[in-house]
Amino acid sequence: MVACCIQRHVTRPQDLAARYGGEEFVVLLPDTPLEGAEKVAERIRAEIEKTAFRVSGEILHLTISIGVCSVSPARADATKEIFACADEALYEAKGQGRNRVVTNRAQGQAVGASFST
Repeated sequence: MVACCIQRHVTRPQDLAARYGGEEFVVLLPDTPLEGAEKVAERIRAEIEKTAFRVSGEILHLTISIGVCSVSPARADATKEIFACADEALYEAKGQGRNRVVTNRAQGQAVGASFST
């Protein structure tokens, strides 16, 4: 359900949305400026907030915290650094009261995002 909402906003062939852990998702938006990634993240956040999810006959309303990281890695195996950058922004979003998008800019343009419901 949440994954479907996220996937609707990940539209280019090179973009990727995937579950990353129990309640977390990752969205990769290669060659996307930070401002573009923030717009995608905010559209996802707003859709999750307004969507009524039916679970076991009950209607649930969820919110989502999103950490956006903009980085151009210096090496191909910089995965840990990219996820740490996005996680830092995610935990900042949660610390600010949840249901928000927070960005963390490293250098460059490849963007990763970390989501938690």
